[in-house]
Amino acid sequence: MRFEKRKSVNVKGMELHNERKTENHSNTDIDLEKKDLNYDLVKCENYKKKIDEEINKRYKGQKAIRKDAVLCTEVLFTSDKDFFDKIGEEKEKIYFEKSLEFLERKFGKENIISAKVHKDESTPHLHAVIVPLHSDGSLSMKKFIDGKKDLAKLQDEFYEHISKEFPQMERGLSAKETKRKNLSVDEFKKTTNYLENQIKDLQDEIKLKNKEIENLITLKEIEKGIKKNKIFTGFSIGENELKDLMGMASEKIENKNLAAKLEKISEALEKEKQEKISLQ
Repeated sequence: MRFEKRKSVNVKGMELHNERKTENHSNTDIDLEKKDLNYDLVKCENYKKKIDEEINKRYKGQKAIRKDAVLCTEVLFTSDKDFFDKIGEEKEKIYFEKSLEFLERKFGKENIISAKVHKDESTPHLHAVIVPLHSDGSLSMKKFIDGKKDLAKLQDEFYEHISKEFPQMERGLSAKETKRKNLSVDEFKKTTNYLENQIKDLQDEIKLKNKEIENLITLKEIEKGIKKNKIFTGFSIGENELKDLMGMASEKIENKNLAAKLEKISEALEKEKQEKISLQ
């Protein structure tokens, strides 16, 4: 779960992106041919108009709202692609509905002006927009979340809420635990997409290597054969055969290095996701 505050100047751009009202997106991960798969949990045609309507109706502050005031907060809910692949589309929708249910309970249903699920990117995710109005008529996100302790508490509460339906979902680490700073929604997407692409490339490379050497004898056997200048049958080998075996060993080592590299990047991706999917 990711939070990002939005001022008046940011609202239109957020709407254009979330509602796919332009074909010129900075996010190259968007597949416009799949945008019809996106759907609303809370529909909103005009974000700024709806925000102004809610403020005009419910704001009771004595002072006029500053031009640079935070008018709303955007929240991103997602998980890794593997999680969504395993649970399937029906459960995926329930995941986002439960996420919205959590927001409504914590921030008030009347304050959620938009909730849009995107399925036209590599990983499904929900964008929700909150107007931080309170029963006393004030407009303040700080009253909802005041500092890192409140964020950490909200993180724990969300995990408790969502794990009732999805016990297989692991709780992410807080910023205090990981000692990492908050990333914006766009930065988070770029980081996880980059790591996922690296993993896919390495997996493809390893598959090719495995096909090339799947019928070869093991590296341990090769090393023993090289040291003794003979294979386990006891037959002596010549210089050319020895060179061939050394080449096989080299391929085995290279493949082993690729596997180690994949494992390292996989761990990095999982760490990034668990840090950034949850509240920081």
